[in-house]
Amino acid sequence: MMMKETLLGFVGGALCLSTAFASDAVQPLNVNALIGLSAQDSDAAADAPTTGHAHHAHQGATNGDEHGPHLRISAGVNQISDTDIKDSSLGIKWDTGVEFNVAYGFALMGDLALELGVGMAYNSMKESYNNVGQTAGADGELWQIPVMAHLVYEFHLGESLVLGVNGGAGFQYNSVTLDSFGGFPVGRSQSSWTFRYEAGLELTWSLSETSALGAYAKYAWAPGIELPEGEELATAGNMGFGVMYILEF
Repeated sequence: MMMKETLLGFVGGALCLSTAFASDAVQPLNVNALIGLSAQDSDAAADAPTTGHAHHAHQGATNGDEHGPHLRISAGVNQISDTDIKDSSLGIKWDTGVEFNVAYGFALMGDLALELGVGMAYNSMKESYNNVGQTAGADGELWQIPVMAHLVYEFHLGESLVLGVNGGAGFQYNSVTLDSFGGFPVGRSQSSWTFRYEAGLELTWSLSETSALGAYAKYAWAPGIELPEGEELATAGNMGFGVMYILEF
């Protein structure tokens, strides 16, 4: 008899518990409270931005925002290929020189940007040559000051790594000083303006959301640089490569 009463007591208790859980007296658990987050913490976490990249809106490419304007500063070495003198059997070989460039850029659409820039390149003459391979001394120098417009398109290779492909055109101021040529003194200089065309590649790595560091390689064509004595160079091929820093506003 006592066992029967005990079993009835357990059944009655179970029924009471199930009724209590089914009623509104027991409320569902608050997940934020359970893990120690307030409502403000939850909202802040939801509104937190994703990680972005710098330059040409690496940040924009990640978050879908518009690219911002940027400043590009680059410096490196400049090599000029052997250059023939027009209507002559002679040409000039050049020593490796230096170059420096500054450009301001802004987005056109998506990952395509336009840059407007100015630069400087310096090379000294190494020697002269003729069409049968003979060489002779040459003493002089060439300054090139290009003013360029470039289109730059970016390929995002990862969260921070970007490959840029660019091409552009403009004009440049040239200053040639010729002290001696082929063993004969000259002692004259000549300045001129010519067109300039460029194409290049660049690889950049984001340092922060507004800056990036990278390396570049480019090739430029500058036809018709004038020399003293009324002569003119054929197309001077400039190969430049170096490092760059990009700051986004």
